[in-house]
Amino acid sequence: MEVLFRYFRRKSQVRNSRMRKNLICWMFGVMTAAIISWGAPVQECVAGVKDVLEEVGDMLFSNREDRPVCGGHHQYYLKDHPNVINSENIVSFTFDTHGVSEFEGGYVGELDEKNKNFLYPVMYVSAIKQPDGRIAVEARGTGRYRQRDGKTFHVKYTVEDDGLMAELQKVVRRYNLSQNNGFVNHTDGIPSGDGDTLSVKYDSGERIYINDNVQRAIPEDPANEIYEIFLASAHKQGLAFSTAGSNVKIYDDPDEEMLQGTWTGKHFGAECICEFTGNHVKIYYDGRLTDDTDYVIVEGRIKPDRKRADNPDRYDDFNTFTSITKANNFTLTGHVYRNNSSSTVSLNKKK
Repeated sequence: MEVLFRYFRRKSQVRNSRMRKNLICWMFGVMTAAIISWGAPVQECVAGVKDVLEEVGDMLFSNREDRPVCGGHHQYYLKDHPNVINSENIVSFTFDTHGVSEFEGGYVGELDEKNKNFLYPVMYVSAIKQPDGRIAVEARGTGRYRQRDGKTFHVKYTVEDDGLMAELQKVVRRYNLSQNNGFVNHTDGIPSGDGDTLSVKYDSGERIYINDNVQRAIPEDPANEIYEIFLASAHKQGLAFSTAGSNVKIYDDPDEEMLQGTWTGKHFGAECICEFTGNHVKIYYDGRLTDDTDYVIVEGRIKPDRKRADNPDRYDDFNTFTSITKANNFTLTGHVYRNNSSSTVSLNKKK
């Protein structure tokens, strides 16, 4: 019975109601034939069939999600998300992706000569209709590895509806983005932010929602068109999809003034202490003084003021941390690499 149930679970990803009913009938017939051939007691078999059919019905007719297990894979469709949308009037549009290949200033999917793979950028865009009829727009993005190459951007503004929503609806219709409505493809343990999420809401209450944290939720062509529509809207406001063209502060870097004083934390039970005085820092790890040096702040990272012997273009690491970054005004993050393993330490400012 358990073997049959596993097979039925694999067969359960069916959306069409007629196909679902046919599948249920087919399952019942197979189980009945199996029970007869096994010669099991009738009462026991009926109870077994009932239990399995309840489980199968739950899989087919509800938003069934298995319990999260690291590396576990879940694929299902949400209820009440039809693949035909009647309304033409979008009131909310959001798209979060790692798959767009065009950024202002050139093609960003260039070949990385070192790793021999393509670097795809990250982008989030949203347009939400406000009660006064205006549209609140936000767009932000960065390169795949978040390098400070000038391509990271963040813009926010509110404008009159000048056709932005209508252009987005044209993309929805042109590529029939509602055809896979309600589809969720999720693998446990993948870092937050991977994959794609598309959410479109209409004045009728209808909605398109697709989420895939493993691969693209929609094809590359509509994703690129969505990018171009938001880029054109930003240009009308005198903004650009670049660090220089942003109107929202992108980097919250530490500075010498906020670093002054003592910061403490624990790394797997070992006490860590950082004492900043001017442009000098002393770092203690488990009671031992490990660093006593001047420091510099490079691209948001606090590093010792000395260059690496094997690469004079890069700054060296501390003995305790590879670097230190700012989490917020009250917390620093020490980055540790030991025994071929990376970890972090939260360092809180001592009052």
